[in-house]
Amino acid sequence: MLRLAILLVTLVPPKTVALEKERSHKLFVDVCTACHTLERIQGQAKTRNEWAGFIKGMVSEGAAVSDEEMDVLANYLAEHYGDK
Repeated sequence: MLRLAILLVTLVPPKTVALEKERSHKLFVDVCTACHTLERIQGQAKTRNEWAGFIKGMVSEGAAVSDEEMDVLANYLAEHYGDK
């Protein structure tokens, strides 16, 4: 399994990784900061699963986020504002 992960990482061009990070950040800004301040988000320290549940709650309140975007956001938030 580790060999497969290493192989996949070496096959993904750095430009693709940079574009995905940029896309994730833009999605975060567009979706999350439309209603919440950055300070409020920074004040949270959640695991990926906790962020995913939090996002689902926001979707139930009307946030327009697809399933794919929910996954991207949960990963982004856990990486940048995760439980340390």
